Amino acid sequence: MAMRMTTVRLSEPLYRELQRMSEQAGVSIAQWLREAAIAQLNFERGVDYERQRALSDPNTAGAA
Repeated sequence: MAMRMTTVRLSEPLYRELQRMSEQAGVSIAQWLREAAIAQLNFERGVDYERQRALSDPNTAGAA
């Protein structure tokens, strides 16, 4: 699955907090933000997390 690229502008304090959280999780900031977006979509739509996560993972293209 092709991934789209976007730019997000963050304040320095927010960036530092994201960096800290992503390091704790052992993932990049980009991956942390993808997972946060999936969690928000789940909250808003009530969609299954694993199905949405598969949509964000190029290694599972077509698995969802």
